[in-house]
Amino acid sequence: MRKKLTWTVLLTVFFFKVLGIEFTQAWAEITQDREKELAMETQVLLEEKKAGVEEAASEDQEALREELQEIQKSLLRFPKKDRFRFGGDFTYTYDTNASRRPVQQEEGDSLFTLQPFGQIDVGGRKTKLNFEFRQGRDYNAKRPENDIFFLEMRDRFARKFAKKISVSLNDRLRRQSQRVTEIDTKRVQWDYSNQATVTYQLSRKMVVNLGSSYTRQEFPHENFDQNGTYTYQLDPSVAFDVTPKTRVTLGYRWGITRDKTQGADNTTHEARLNYSGRITGKSSLTADVSLSAQDPHSGGASEVNSITENVGYIWQITPKTSIRTLYAHSNQLTETETVTDTIPVKNRTFTRTDTLSFSVRFRAHRKITTEFSFDGQHTRTKTKNGATPKDLTRQIVYPFQVALDLDLTKWAKMRLTYTFRYQRADEEPSENRAHTWFVSTNILV
Repeated sequence: MRKKLTWTVLLTVFFFKVLGIEFTQAWAEITQDREKELAMETQVLLEEKKAGVEEAASEDQEALREELQEIQKSLLRFPKKDRFRFGGDFTYTYDTNASRRPVQQEEGDSLFTLQPFGQIDVGGRKTKLNFEFRQGRDYNAKRPENDIFFLEMRDRFARKFAKKISVSLNDRLRRQSQRVTEIDTKRVQWDYSNQATVTYQLSRKMVVNLGSSYTRQEFPHENFDQNGTYTYQLDPSVAFDVTPKTRVTLGYRWGITRDKTQGADNTTHEARLNYSGRITGKSSLTADVSLSAQDPHSGGASEVNSITENVGYIWQITPKTSIRTLYAHSNQLTETETVTDTIPVKNRTFTRTDTLSFSVRFRAHRKITTEFSFDGQHTRTKTKNGATPKDLTRQIVYPFQVALDLDLTKWAKMRLTYTFRYQRADEEPSENRAHTWFVSTNILV
């Protein structure tokens, strides 16, 4: 019995052992076959996907190639830069009270102005250099003695150096002639002005500016040659971006004025502080304070000290409508010393001026823009000559203006303006008013 049981156990163990080996081998073969099938399927999917990507890439490349060809065609169709351009400014003005006479004594006058000009652009990719030649003539309907004829030449230069330095230059030379009826001759006047600005980007938030200007007037005729003057000004400033929406500018101006008679030689010093910032996404605020002092260098010059404050606000209500408001306040003290019967007498004049400007600009159409503006000015003047009592005078001026800008074509623009001006003062004439119609046309081909 025991022998049968032992043989039974041995046979069972041997059977399961052999069967297990065969089963493991069979399962391994099945797993390997399955892995081979999965690898083949994955390879097929990868090849299909690669083919799809290559096809899509080829389609994208073809679309990109077509787009580049269209851009090249559009660039070829784009007009080349005009090196030579010609045009003219033509204006007509009618003023119902050209001489600012009192009420009921007005006398109107018409003024025609013709200014043909030519422009030459010789700049390149990095340099801007333009020349402009202009000729003008003013025709007065009732006072032909006020007709003016002038020739003018301007040049503009701008270039950027070393990525942080920008230089700009502007020059103007003008010859003007006007007939003087008292001596029956023409008064010829030569004007020259130069403005230069150098800007250096000191850092990401700080910009340094150095500006200079020079103006000179000469009268070659012997009857007026003593009226020649020249002025030079140096204007350094520093602008600092406090935040991405706020900028503060601190500046100083030094200037000298000289004339041939030495009657108005003076030196001017001015310090100013400016703030500009965006309040909201559609509005911005500017504020400016300046102090100036003028020191005389001749007996006929005056000592002038003044302080001026300006506050401006711009509100872009809609993409087509904007409102601008400006308030300016200034106090000026002028002191002049004169000699009366060998006795020096000091004359003092204190002037306070308040100005309020308000304008609304509306773009009614792609080619039509309308603007309504009002400028009110109140001036109070106190004068004291030696021991005489102070004399106080007031003057109020407020013009109201309506302007219409028309873009007629690519080469023609027109501006129509109506202005009503009212002035009231303590001195004679105490009251005057005027209506002015102004039409200007600019043509540039």
